[in-house]
Amino acid sequence: SLWNYELGEKSSFFDGRLMLNVGAYYIDWSDIQLDQHTLASGIYYTANAGQAHVEGVEVELKGRPTEQLELGGSLSLNHSRLVSINPTVAATIGDRLPGSAPVNAVGYAQYTWPVGADASLFARVDVRYMGKAYSDLDNATSLTYGRYTDVSLRGGVEWGRYAFTAFVDNVGGGRGAVSA
Repeated sequence: SLWNYELGEKSSFFDGRLMLNVGAYYIDWSDIQLDQHTLASGIYYTANAGQAHVEGVEVELKGRPTEQLELGGSLSLNHSRLVSINPTVAATIGDRLPGSAPVNAVGYAQYTWPVGADASLFARVDVRYMGKAYSDLDNATSLTYGRYTDVSLRGGVEWGRYAFTAFVDNVGGGRGAVSA
């Protein structure tokens, strides 16, 4: 069973030029079903792992200081942990849940140049950070991924209902693992 409690606020200020969304959540999760595998044979099966608690906060901010410039970003803080374990599951009380990085953040800036009544050019930069996450429940033996920052660039032209966009992802050529 899963009980999820959320509280949030979505706000807009200065005639919609500034947007702020904030949310907090708490999850009480029992009989978590996760993939497990036997070490001897490597056979995968689904097991009831135990109980976990998850608390988190998410913040999103977007602003348009001028007609041409838009700035924004988001931050997610997540604390997920096992609070009880089925004795048949390889894990430790306090282990983080698979795929739950404690910190994720994104920021961006976009500038738009009007070039006519129905057309504009734009340039955008995005920066993303993903915190460390575990691939399996047993954090001590699990593969990890995340812990990377990447930068992406986009630019293009919008004309009426059409858009032409060029982009470059991972500008720095980093090799952060996105899964394990």
